[in-house]
Amino acid sequence: YWRDWSSDVCSSDLRMLDDRDEAAGDWAFHDRLFRARWRWDTPGRDRVVDGAAPPPFREPPSDVRISLPVPTGPASAEPTLWEATEERRTRREWSEEPVGQQALGALLWRTLRVVAEAPATDVDGRPYRAVTRPVPSGGALGSLDLWLHTRRVEGVEPAWWWYDPVDHALVRAADSTAVGAVSSADHSPVFAVLTARHARGAWKYPAWAQALELRDAGVIYYAVQVTAGEIG
Repeated sequence: YWRDWSSDVCSSDLRMLDDRDEAAGDWAFHDRLFRARWRWDTPGRDRVVDGAAPPPFREPPSDVRISLPVPTGPASAEPTLWEATEERRTRREWSEEPVGQQALGALLWRTLRVVAEAPATDVDGRPYRAVTRPVPSGGALGSLDLWLHTRRVEGVEPAWWWYDPVDHALVRAADSTAVGAVSSADHSPVFAVLTARHARGAWKYPAWAQALELRDAGVIYYAVQVTAGEIG
């Protein structure tokens, strides 16, 4: 569960799971340990990471890039948000047809591009750069990066690419075979990998940066699924 640090509501008041409940015995040891170490009342949560905040974006892996098309608005045939969420499903049947750059550009523009970047401060008044995307991120950190293994994308050679969310472009990262086979991508036109720049989250939230990274990843996963369904 999530408890706001400013609230005095206890889990026992709402009959939520508490570490002392008998029901907690059903948890695996590593799950209980992981949960116990990211709460606001975790010992050591106020540990401060010294130094300036890590930058909001990583350095591009190369100078080879492909600018992606910018969508001008929803297509007339697109379903409503209501319809898209009602019809959302996880599908594992891949088309042999290539994905168009227009569709890929629309998907990434509407989920992971950087809408704005602005100065901000943490609770101790230390400055950092806050990032706004179409998807929310804990602390406005925006520390997750998207890497794409393109197999069948129009006008894009098979390779590993990093998505540049500021310039809305694909930046070549490595050859298609550079990191070995990706079994779950054998039949998919595009295989996506999310990675987190952990130092950025740990600078602001040293006790539970990984917990926020997992939440951010789940938000992105859902947004991409719904948007992909809208786009078709």
